[in-house]
Amino acid sequence: MVYYPLPLTQPGVNIRQDYSPTNQYTVPPSQTDCWPMRLAPDWQQCVVTGNQSLYWSQQQGTLLMWLSINPNGINVIPPGLPGNRINLNGLGCTVCYYADTLPRDQVKPAQASMPLNVNQLGDGDIPAYWLNISNIDNTQNAYYLQFQYYNQYTFFIQ
Repeated sequence: MVYYPLPLTQPGVNIRQDYSPTNQYTVPPSQTDCWPMRLAPDWQQCVVTGNQSLYWSQQQGTLLMWLSINPNGINVIPPGLPGNRINLNGLGCTVCYYADTLPRDQVKPAQASMPLNVNQLGDGDIPAYWLNISNIDNTQNAYYLQFQYYNQYTFFIQ
């Protein structure tokens, strides 16, 4: 994968690239983790698997997940469509983001799926989408997150 310079963010917005072998991450109170998700030119689709992995009963569902073109940016998925904004919980979810040119019969199965313009540019002309996970609770939170990238020849799990 090609790495580009990281955009500047405001306090409380964390650019994450520290992929864990266990896919377990913590997010501080009232902060947002932003993960780069690059499809073009190497990958045609990405299946994201996530769930809230540390919570007590009142904290269940206090992690929000969405996709944007800038870290902690505006949600790119239109309201009302599957995968718009996901409230992570202990049960977990899978979302497939795929190139809008990919035939629908080649899209990997997931609970929600959404076509994307893989050539979209964010701040500083960085070719990426950002998967954002926001902790809307005022206590530390944790989640499981895995990216599975696919093209017609191979796949890559991160």
